[in-house]
Amino acid sequence: MLKAILVDDELPALEELEYQLEKYKTVTIAARIQDSRTVLERVEEIRPDLIFLDINMPGTNGLELALKIQDLCYGIIIVFVTAYSEYALQAFQAYPLDYILKPVDEKRLRKTMEQILRQKERPLVAEEAYHTVIRCFNHFETFSDNTQKIPIKFSTRYAKELFAYLICHFETDVTRNELMHNIFDGKTDKKTINLLHVTIYRLRRSIEEAQISWDTIQISGNYRLEAADGVCDYIDFCKFIKRNPYIDASNIQQANAMANLYSGAYLQSEDYIWAEEIRTEMELKYESLILKMVEFYYGTGEFDLIERLLITLIHYNPLSEAGNRSLLEFYMRQENREKFEIQYRIYEKILKSDLQIRPERKFVIFHQIATR
Repeated sequence: MLKAILVDDELPALEELEYQLEKYKTVTIAARIQDSRTVLERVEEIRPDLIFLDINMPGTNGLELALKIQDLCYGIIIVFVTAYSEYALQAFQAYPLDYILKPVDEKRLRKTMEQILRQKERPLVAEEAYHTVIRCFNHFETFSDNTQKIPIKFSTRYAKELFAYLICHFETDVTRNELMHNIFDGKTDKKTINLLHVTIYRLRRSIEEAQISWDTIQISGNYRLEAADGVCDYIDFCKFIKRNPYIDASNIQQANAMANLYSGAYLQSEDYIWAEEIRTEMELKYESLILKMVEFYYGTGEFDLIERLLITLIHYNPLSEAGNRSLLEFYMRQENREKFEIQYRIYEKILKSDLQIRPERKFVIFHQIATR
């Protein structure tokens, strides 16, 4: 049996919807609410499975109220009852955000109820079988099944970019104006604001549909994203860098794990304008981490690891001046003229084509000695 709450400031509309729902024996009406100010309190009290919500109630925005309801009652199904303008209805037609028009049409309600019942009848998969993996380095991908590696498909490009933006600003309250500026081209009209609410709603439902635990990743009503450790490569990487200004024996193992998370430039496959500065910042942080690890391994005499780390750094960023210089210095210390010569020619070519300059004098001199 599904517990339902009906929310509408107009009594005739409530009565009509209740009459139509009486035909569905699997639904019980737990409450009828006309005052939007009491909705959240009643939702928390009743914990319904389903809520029919008027989008145009006085004193509140139905979309904003829906987001708050989701915060209170994880997994609740929300159906908007609306006479809203055509542009909004077009946005609502994409699953999982559903709507029915006033006056309630019997056929449309039946279609909605059939969809809801199918969703509720789906067998639950054990939570332990799922593990969320969010990748921000190289390709931006989110997986719900760690075994089959099935990526989550976002309903719109806005939902995908919004998710990436909230991840980028994890554990920070992001303002609505900031989202409007960066995701929606600075538009602040009512239509775009509603599109933001719709996008947040869809994003949350996509996470729910993927059966991702709310303890794993959570998006709160004030546009704040939090993720558990081990969920997102970018978040784990940033946290480690912030907490570990130095690399020593106590954290070198974790440093290696963080370095391995970096599989390419931040959001390399996406063309988000706001991500460009973060991409450069991540390149510098990765470079700094590698150089600190190299310094540690010089102290332990693990030279094979030094070479491997520096080659990997240059692989991801061929223009890394510090990386190229460090690798050349490493070959000089090892007196490995053959490898020095190969790397020198590569570095010399890059500097000449991109910056029209030559390598440092000490490298030029060693090159001249090595080629005699």
